[in-house]
Amino acid sequence: IIPRMTPPPSPTAPPAARRRPDGLTLLITAAAILGAALVLARQAAYGPGLHYDSINYIAVARNLLGGEGFSNFNGSVYSLWPPVYPLLLVAATLGIFDPLDAAGPLNAVIFGITIFVVGQYLRRRLLSRYLALWASVMIALSIPLALCRRGFYPTQPSSL
Repeated sequence: IIPRMTPPPSPTAPPAARRRPDGLTLLITAAAILGAALVLARQAAYGPGLHYDSINYIAVARNLLGGEGFSNFNGSVYSLWPPVYPLLLVAATLGIFDPLDAAGPLNAVIFGITIFVVGQYLRRRLLSRYLALWASVMIALSIPLALCRRGFYPTQPSSL
């Protein structure tokens, strides 16, 4: 007979879904919110960064809203890029906004989610849990990544 290494769960213990997040999760969440806020602030100050791929994303979203299907700005079939980001742009417009106006807040949310997911992943993989917090803050404050989030690039995590 092998003795049990951990005590059995208490019948009064809260279920896992009802547990409050610990302090480190809250700090990683704060870093994610900070990163998203910095992206929004940069977009408000300098406007969106548009490139060839960005124009295609915006055009496809506009064409989807207009009922023209997956076609890019010159009318050809949209087949060289993943379709997830234009679909997210269409969903983010709520049928009210132009995709160009919705892309900035959508990118900020995607950047915040990226920071949170990376922080939680590193928290589980690194020996020091606080290195995960440090990495999350560094990602949030990273100027190149924040500038990349200001533009509408094909390297969005949602375009996989």
